[in-house]
Amino acid sequence: DEFCVFMVGIPSPELVAAKCAVFCRMLASEPADGLPVPITVSVGAALSSQGENSFDKLYQKADQALYHAKRRGKNRVAVYDREIMLEEENP
Repeated sequence: DEFCVFMVGIPSPELVAAKCAVFCRMLASEPADGLPVPITVSVGAALSSQGENSFDKLYQKADQALYHAKRRGKNRVAVYDREIMLEEENP
């Protein structure tokens, strides 16, 4: 399943990554119906910069970051970074 979270007032990519990592740990530690079930979570995030406030653009960047996280393995968080994404497109 995929879902979207919108956060306001996040000052840095590092803080986004830290908040997402806490979220992942919380999900992984919650038992399902009282039974421990292993859950893995991959997160892709994107920050809005001045002049780039389009939902579609942010969603696209977060999706690229999500697939970057998934390529790196399970239980990963990736925040969109233009340079990293360009390196992956042009190895």
